[in-house]
Amino acid sequence: RCHELTDMQRKTILEYADPQKFPKTRYQSPPKLGTAIEVETDCSKFVHEIYRRAGIQYEYSATSTLSCLRTFPEISESEAKPGDLVLYRGHVGILDEAGLVIGATRGGPEHRSMQLPTEEGFLPSITRLKKEQAGHGKWKIIRWSCP
Repeated sequence: RCHELTDMQRKTILEYADPQKFPKTRYQSPPKLGTAIEVETDCSKFVHEIYRRAGIQYEYSATSTLSCLRTFPEISESEAKPGDLVLYRGHVGILDEAGLVIGATRGGPEHRSMQLPTEEGFLPSITRLKKEQAGHGKWKIIRWSCP
C-alpha cells in the first residue's frame, strides 16, 4: 500500500493549510501540549498536524531533524510539487501551487505573531511567504515518501 502523494492528497494538504483558516493562530515554540494549531503552533507542529489531518502519518520531528527522517528525502527544486515541504533558516513550510511557502512564522522582527490575538498589531502566524522571504537559494525541498 506504499505510494507517492497523489494529486488529491496534495490538494487536501493545501486546503487544510490555507492561512485564511488560521486568523487567530499565534506563534509559540514549543506550543503547549494538546493545544490546537488554530490557537498556537510553531512551524514543525503546524506541518505535522496538517499532514496528519490529510491522512499522511509520519513520526513527529522538530525542524532541525526533519530532513534526517527517511520518510522525507531531499529532492531538487525542479522536482518540487505543491504539498512538498520546504526547509529554510530553521523553519519548515508547505509549498503551494504558486511557489509560495505556507508556514508558521513569528511575524517579522517585531514578533507580532507571538502577541495575543486581542492585542493591537497582532499578525496571524500562518502566512504565505515568497521565495525571497523564505530564503530562496538557501532552502531544501523534501518530499514525503512512504515509510
